[in-house]
Amino acid sequence: MLYLSFKVLHIVAVVVWIGSLLLLSFISSSENLNTSQLKAARKVSEAGIGLTWLAGIVLVLMASWYTATWWQIKVVLVVVISAIHSIMFRRWQRHNGSAAKSNSALPWALLALVLLVVSLVVFKHP
Repeated sequence: MLYLSFKVLHIVAVVVWIGSLLLLSFISSSENLNTSQLKAARKVSEAGIGLTWLAGIVLVLMASWYTATWWQIKVVLVVVISAIHSIMFRRWQRHNGSAAKSNSALPWALLALVLLVVSLVVFKHP
């Protein structure tokens, strides 16, 4: 039951994290940039990334996946998504919350990475 609880927490955290990153990428490319929306997206995204990593690490330890190839590939992809997260917020901070135009390919890159991660989890060998 504890494992399933952490699994639910991990999935919800991933949805919140990735959803807020996608929202941020669309908001920051808008002509009518609302800094309060950016601040809210940042807070939600930071909570999401923290819970994602925390619950994910607990799940890996509980299931002893750390030697599984699918998991090692997943970690690399999640580190890349985490780096994109960091780059987006640093770019925003550098522009003092003003219009820091994002790359229009960023949402598609995020979605592709998420698709790869989810595919690894769904098609993993037990």
